[in-house]
Amino acid sequence: MLASVVKHAASIESADTPRGIQALLIPDMAGTHAKPSPLMALPPELRNHIYEYTMINDVEIFAETVRLPSLLYVSQQISQEYAGMFYDTNLIKLDAYYSGTDSWCQITDRLAKQRTLQQSSFADLFDFWSLASARRYCQRICYNRENVRRGIVTVWTNAGFRRWQWNVKS
Repeated sequence: MLASVVKHAASIESADTPRGIQALLIPDMAGTHAKPSPLMALPPELRNHIYEYTMINDVEIFAETVRLPSLLYVSQQISQEYAGMFYDTNLIKLDAYYSGTDSWCQITDRLAKQRTLQQSSFADLFDFWSLASARRYCQRICYNRENVRRGIVTVWTNAGFRRWQWNVKS
């Protein structure tokens, strides 16, 4: 069975996910009843290896576009399995600014990272190479805006890193 799944996956290409993986993840929705994805027939250990492989590409795409990976929207089970890996990665670091105390704190909790990234709007901090200068910029624009939580997301990639300012209305 695994050989046929891998052979089928190798014959399909996608721009958003590594070659062939999308065929395993997206069920056929042509009929009235969705066919179960061949991915779900694999043992969890193999699915985790596939998720790890796709996460490398997904982090690179997230760094450039701040779009969350499509695997988080495929099905409830795949989303839950993949979310644990994606939001726990140390390649994505979130810092939150607290204007009341004029302090910064890293967001390390997976659910807090997930909520923040799902609810945020983003602004590119491409011009700020140091974290200190990006923080000063974020602090300046936070004044007089008490109903907005702000911070910085730093995404580490093979090419270095990318920073974005995140904003969540309270």
